[in-house]
Amino acid sequence: MERTACRGIYGYCLRSKGVIDFQVQVSRSEPGGQRGDFSSGFSPRKGRREVFLVQATVDKLSLSVVRRYVGVYDLMRQHRKRKGWTVTGGLGNRNAGQASRGQGGEGKDKSGWRLAGTRNGLGNPRIPECEDGPEILSQVRIRHAGRSHPRGKAAPFQDVGLGRGSLVQLRSGWGLQLCRYPVLGSPKASRRADGPAFDGTSYSVDGERWQAIVRLACLVLASLGRGGWKETAALFKVALVASMTDPDKVWLEVYPSTLVRMWQVLPTTSREEELKDIKFLENWSSANFTRLTSPQSRAAAFGTTAKMASTTSTNRDPNTLSNYGAWLTKHTTANLTIDFKDKSLKGSVTLELESLTDSQSKEIILDSSFLSISGVKVNAATSTWELKDRVEPYGAPLHVFVPQGAAKGEVVKVDVDLATTDKCTALQWLTPAQTSNKKHPYMFSQCQAIHARSLFPCQDTPDVKSTYSFVLASPLPVVASGVLVEGSGKDEKKGDNTVYRFEQKVPIPSYLFALASGDIATAPIGPRSIVATGPDELKESQWELQNDMEKFMEVAEKLVFPYRWGQYNVLVLPPSFPYGGMENPIYTFATPTIISGDKQNVDVIAHELSHSWSGNLVTSCSWEHFWLNEGWTTYLERRIGMAVHGDAERDFSAIIGWKALEDAVALNGADSEFTKLIINHKGIDPDDAFSTVPYEKGFHFLYYLERLVGMDAFDKFIPHYFTKWSRKSLDSFEFKDTFLTFFNGLGDEEIKNKVASIDWDTWFYQPGLPPKPVFDTTLADVCYKLAENWKDESFKPSAEDVASFSGNQKLVLLETIEKFPSPLSADRAKLLGTVYDLVSSRNAELKTAYYKIALAAEDSSAYQGAAELLGHVGRMKFVRPLFRSLNKVDRELALKTFEKNRDFYHPICRGMVEKDLGLV
Repeated sequence: MERTACRGIYGYCLRSKGVIDFQVQVSRSEPGGQRGDFSSGFSPRKGRREVFLVQATVDKLSLSVVRRYVGVYDLMRQHRKRKGWTVTGGLGNRNAGQASRGQGGEGKDKSGWRLAGTRNGLGNPRIPECEDGPEILSQVRIRHAGRSHPRGKAAPFQDVGLGRGSLVQLRSGWGLQLCRYPVLGSPKASRRADGPAFDGTSYSVDGERWQAIVRLACLVLASLGRGGWKETAALFKVALVASMTDPDKVWLEVYPSTLVRMWQVLPTTSREEELKDIKFLENWSSANFTRLTSPQSRAAAFGTTAKMASTTSTNRDPNTLSNYGAWLTKHTTANLTIDFKDKSLKGSVTLELESLTDSQSKEIILDSSFLSISGVKVNAATSTWELKDRVEPYGAPLHVFVPQGAAKGEVVKVDVDLATTDKCTALQWLTPAQTSNKKHPYMFSQCQAIHARSLFPCQDTPDVKSTYSFVLASPLPVVASGVLVEGSGKDEKKGDNTVYRFEQKVPIPSYLFALASGDIATAPIGPRSIVATGPDELKESQWELQNDMEKFMEVAEKLVFPYRWGQYNVLVLPPSFPYGGMENPIYTFATPTIISGDKQNVDVIAHELSHSWSGNLVTSCSWEHFWLNEGWTTYLERRIGMAVHGDAERDFSAIIGWKALEDAVALNGADSEFTKLIINHKGIDPDDAFSTVPYEKGFHFLYYLERLVGMDAFDKFIPHYFTKWSRKSLDSFEFKDTFLTFFNGLGDEEIKNKVASIDWDTWFYQPGLPPKPVFDTTLADVCYKLAENWKDESFKPSAEDVASFSGNQKLVLLETIEKFPSPLSADRAKLLGTVYDLVSSRNAELKTAYYKIALAAEDSSAYQGAAELLGHVGRMKFVRPLFRSLNKVDRELALKTFEKNRDFYHPICRGMVEKDLGLV
């Protein structure tokens, strides 16, 4: 081990590869002063002590658990309701610490426990020291008010200073006592009252930072064993190192990411306060340490830390059951036959997975959901495998056993024979009657967010990217999220099916795996783009899209950098498609509602095109950070609109987006977790959290940052950000670090001061609406003025009122009327739809907005029209709010309409409407 890598970790006891012992003893006081201990079965026995030893090896920055029998937290949890139990344990020495519970206490929760460290534990002064070492922690004690006094007396906490040996009061009565001793042989070490001693550097640690460290360390100790000793040790190590200053270390460069990763295993009740501490320490680190090492050193340090975390079962994506920290998918081959008769995909998938450990992981765990699996091979040999019980909402994990493991970097091939079932949530199968020309069946996939696992076993997380090969057999034309291999789809046959081959050489996450098959024809809409749709709709779709496609692409390339995917095509799907568009690479899957005959909805394509950079090339590591995909994409979409249609267009689009954000916050509640930028997704189906919040709140955060630093400076950051994270996944904290590093490195003191003022915590974690910016209302004022007229019952409208309005201006008019304190009367609502020709409009966005007004007005003549629209549109943006509105005024009709169209809706849409209507 390199000496600098171990500084400050466990008191310099790890100068080379070695073993740390962690010992746990559980005992119980018996009447008469005797002690009763327990065996591995947790049965108390008098006069016997059972020792549970956890060993960990240290290899540079990597900590790997070799043996684990039990952790302190597990023992506390199992015995917390038993009176008089004591748990002892420590790090770095077999008698390093003690965790005990006050005698006779009820122990209803963890608040009765304390963990105390001794001088023989962390930071033992007798451990061989290194020269020029900083001061270190040598005693750690957690205690609870009223239960920690050595004589059994109540000892309420005192708010005292943060000097040596101080006690800091924490929430819920928890406290942490930290005693600091200088390492022997450190002549430069000096004592400071506001924190630990230092080795002669000019940096200082103020009381606020030290208090944050204290709280974090307390949380770490309180969570021992919860996520496994590797995770605990990593977080403990980071918290300790954060209390010291050493220019030779790169720890302070990388610990925020580790903290956030480890935070996911801590109790959720601690998250808000802990994240404030993380934010404080992270900012302090960025301000004081980024200049101490080169970018290459920081990158290397982060890579090592990431590998350290990856050897555990803890992922930073809580919505996957896979162990992608131990195995990483590098390439995926899908060899599938599309069976329209059985409504199933049948065939096999081959995953090429790289081992991230040195033969430590003996099994590969893959996500799967509602799959019929008939066989598994590892490196062409039949393998032992097991499909575990289903864990809602994440499916049934597939465990594939690799008895010998694999050396780090070795690639293992896993072949899985499979078929999808009728419960598959990623596919929709349409009968000929459900298509426009009624001639052929149709199928398409929608894998976002966690539905790829219902197509084939995979590491179904945006934190893993793989290249893909598609070998797809179908009796009808096929498109997929790859480039069609030249000559494919013509002569190669498989029975009565034609074989289509596609290659995706840019690594993509599983949610971007896509395929569709049906009566599909194509036509060019630009020099590197085609539109694909039904033969009867082809000419109309081509007209709608062809003038804007290349223009959009050129603007986007100037904003970021050249398009990296080769082709950009659009597949216009049947009307049951649940989204406005899905940014599948090469082929955007689009709703037919964009084909409105007036070119008023092509901004959907600008949005999906922008995903070619944001989301597809640079991807959020989990759905908790989804705003990094959609906020950035909405920002780029509006910059495209600004370049094509003028400066006022961007703010006009943002005004529409703000109304959508207000609606989402009102629907979920201003205090809802789902209205934050970073959402806690533990145990949650990401589809349940889907709303306009990550789109619009994410956009407004980026809009705020742009206005703060200026558009010219922000425009330089855009290509830097997308270049740095190209083909990678990141979280919000890595985005923050990238932003701060870039702008602090410009050498502009004014900008540096501005970025220092950003309240990242409020933006990331504050629910509800963000501060509303001052918009350019040039294009909206005429809409507001006309809407104001509708408050006057004597106002006589005419078609001329909106003759010069764009589709979006009509939308703003309707949304402004919808926001009136009192709804229109039924007669006025009917007049609105008739005079402005909204009922007969082909624009589904305008029709939906109108019907929401009419239903709120309880215009019964509009009920059936709304129900008919719900039978022709499957886009959730329109379907869900319209069903909610109809349900309020005529529940019977709403339920009847849903049952009538149940099979028309995509499974994702169907499930969400069932929740909206209270059917599940």
